Amino acid sequence: MAMWLQNLVVLAIVLICAGVVLWKTVAAWRSGEGKCCAHGCGGNDRASKAKRVHFLPVESLGRRRRR
Repeated sequence: MAMWLQNLVVLAIVLICAGVVLWKTVAAWRSGEGKCCAHGCGGNDRASKAKRVHFLPVESLGRRRRR
């Protein structure tokens, strides 16, 4: 295969990948994806303010061993 043809194929693949990434980025911005926080979407209403996020230490996640 000629060198210019190889370069053209690689350039086409790179442009297609960049186009897909750009397409997905624009679609995510338009849909409002990523605007939620740890408390969920709609953080301004009373129901979501009442919910609390609880974090557990790593030691609490395993089974307790008998002594």
